[in-house]
Amino acid sequence: MASPATTPRTPAAVQRGARRKGAAAFLNSFNYFRGIAIVVIVAGHCFDLADWQAESFTERLVRNLIAGGSCLFVFISGFLFHHVFYPRFDYRTFIAAKVRNVLSPYLILSALPIAYHLVRRKPHFDGYFLPQRQGVFAEYIVPALKYLYTGAFFIPYWYIPFIMLMFALSPLHVAFIRWRPSVRLAVVLTLLAFALFVHRPVHNFNVLQSLVYFLPVYLLGVVCSQHREWLYRNLTGREPWLLTVVLGIALWQTLGIGHVGNFNKPPFTVAGVDWVLLQKALLCPVLMVVLHRFESRHWPLLGLLASASFGIYFMHAWVLALAYGIKDGRALGISPYVAWPLGTALVVALSVAVAWLAKLVLRKQSRRVVGW
Repeated sequence: MASPATTPRTPAAVQRGARRKGAAAFLNSFNYFRGIAIVVIVAGHCFDLADWQAESFTERLVRNLIAGGSCLFVFISGFLFHHVFYPRFDYRTFIAAKVRNVLSPYLILSALPIAYHLVRRKPHFDGYFLPQRQGVFAEYIVPALKYLYTGAFFIPYWYIPFIMLMFALSPLHVAFIRWRPSVRLAVVLTLLAFALFVHRPVHNFNVLQSLVYFLPVYLLGVVCSQHREWLYRNLTGREPWLLTVVLGIALWQTLGIGHVGNFNKPPFTVAGVDWVLLQKALLCPVLMVVLHRFESRHWPLLGLLASASFGIYFMHAWVLALAYGIKDGRALGISPYVAWPLGTALVVALSVAVAWLAKLVLRKQSRRVVGW
């Protein structure tokens, strides 16, 4: 998940700040986009918690529509990079902000679970994190660095090392923005075609493979920001047809090839097309246009979710770990159709509550600790 631009409390406050400082105009629709994206991401992580086995056609279809929620955050991040940061881009300032607001909470919130895994020495992931030699460096430092590089100690934390690498390459994104539109489009389509066969890495460990996979989505967000008025004019009214295509791709994945969820594999093996990536790459600009219809609407709940989105991202990993510990492999005994949405709502609500309490206690420092 990318770290979106700072979200002040109200759209009016942002618009007043933009007028005072010459900042980018606040887009209420993208604020709501971010709120929706974080719920989709959490929902994708709650399937197993709800004992969702994906045995029926409906269960498999729903899982395929929810899979790949990280693409939404990557698209938003690319869009906001052009819309917010590019007009007055300064690499040092940009990276410093990302270290402060993204890397800092990652390192702080990683310390305890990494220490736990170092002590437990669980032989998970084929023993990849077990020490290979004796000594403090081999037994503790090397495994800790592996955990930090992969984020493997928590389900969603793989995203942070990857997105920090994406941010580090921002001078290349600036160069991309300055190319001719035809060249930018050709680059996005070429990278997307390549990513469709690369797939996501196994266990999301390979940061470079994640970069190759998500880069076209990030650049698609950049392009959609550059040409958003054109997209609004030409796609408005066509959203039902485009959403039908998105549904058709999910149906093909469910019925045609019988695959459920994300596509993960080593980078240089051949395993067909990643239909989730294609589906989400189309969904992102369509959802952008759909939400533009509600630019002037005020939805407090979505606004809260958007403002707290990165805090939710960081804290829902802890909430899920606690929930799995309490559940301890036991069946819930209720329908997954009830357990899944209920579990998603509870995880989101608890994550917001914990992040809000952190804000209350830490005040201005809370964003460096919990991302909000």
